[in-house]
This record gives sequence, structure tokens and C-alpha cells, in this order.
Amino acid sequence: MHDPTSPDNEGTEEPAGRRRKGHKIVQWPEEFIRKFRDKKLDFLWMHTRLKARRLSPAESHDDAQLLFAICSSGTKELHPHIKKILARLRLTQMVTGMFLKTTEVNLKMLASVVPFVTYR
Repeated sequence: MHDPTSPDNEGTEEPAGRRRKGHKIVQWPEEFIRKFRDKKLDFLWMHTRLKARRLSPAESHDDAQLLFAICSSGTKELHPHIKKILARLRLTQMVTGMFLKTTEVNLKMLASVVPFVTYR
């Protein structure tokens, strides 16, 4: 009988180039379509939020000269336009914070990515 806990079992490890558990090589069409639609919906929701705002973003923060913004979600599976806005705000990783000047441009960018960013 062979004992699996014996020290002579050391040579049966997987090579370093092997696939990790849970890592998929082939992506099913349904998964690809779902991810594409999610990204497209994120982009459409962003445009809807911007159109729905009646007052300009700078009017709501008249006295504040500085904002602190925190990225509250990962940026891996987002629409490229939203990723670009987060990159311009330097919020590329989850739980990353930045101090920003309260300008019309910064507030408009923050308003477009509200579900992924918390700011005060």
C-alpha cells in the first residue's frame, strides 16, 4: 500500500504552467453576451443619470472647495468609457481615495460614475 502522506510523494505536484482551479480557458457565448450587455447597460445608465440631473453639479457644492472620492467597486468588468472616467479621477482600484477640487468638470465626471464612487 502507498501512503499519500509519505515524503516520497513530493514529485507528484502539478507543473507551474498548469491551469488553476476555477480558471476558464473557453468562455461560453452566453457568458460573453451577458458581460457585454452588463457593460452596455452601465454605459446607458450613466447617460441617463447625466440627463436626469436638472441643476448643475456645482450648485450643490457651493461652499466646498475640496472633495474626497472613494472608488467603491472594482473596475475590471465596466464599460471602457466608465473605466476611462475613473482613471482620469485616479480611482483605478477598489477602495482608492482621492482629494479633488470642486470644479464643474470634476463634479460632472463624479455624477456620471455615481454607482461606483462615493464622494463627499
